[in-house]
Amino acid sequence: MSRPASLDVRLARAGLDGERARDDLLAAGLLEGELVDDAVLDLVASSASPPDAAATLAALSRSAPPLWAEVRADPDWLARV
Repeated sequence: MSRPASLDVRLARAGLDGERARDDLLAAGLLEGELVDDAVLDLVASSASPPDAAATLAALSRSAPPLWAEVRADPDWLARV
């Protein structure tokens, strides 16, 4: 995780709305204060719909925490989600 100069700027560059993205990333365990998981943010940004990708990760983390832990630990699986 890295501390960007401005998290809102990083989220905007990734194609995400700051407030909604913060909620989704926090729910998925990818945001701690102003710290964000760069690898996951990069994957979200490269998706066809970054807001949908962030929401999908958040939904998976809420509905199936054990599966989310496996997906998050494996870069290949994470890229597929």
